[in-house]
Amino acid sequence: MARKFDYPIVVADLTERVAPGTTIDPGLLGYLAVRPVADDPEGSIQIWAAIRPEADFDTFAEWADQRVERFMEYGADADGWFEQSDGKLAVWARLHDMPPLD
Repeated sequence: MARKFDYPIVVADLTERVAPGTTIDPGLLGYLAVRPVADDPEGSIQIWAAIRPEADFDTFAEWADQRVERFMEYGADADGWFEQSDGKLAVWARLHDMPPLD
């Protein structure tokens, strides 16, 4: 895990965040959750992330950085954030094999 985030974030092992015996979709890289800090006039957010232990951390970190920046600029609708039962907003990171452009 060479890359570090530019902001405080809690990063966990995705396999520890699902119910025991649950199969994790192989295309799922991880997830990101945010919650606005109550009564903060500057609009700060708390950030949580979970990543598959075998996933490339740099790839995930780059994706997470982009999502947080877009969330701060455009809000939750831009990337399809959804509200969890605990009030956090979350978005899943999925790997997709894209066809070649040529």
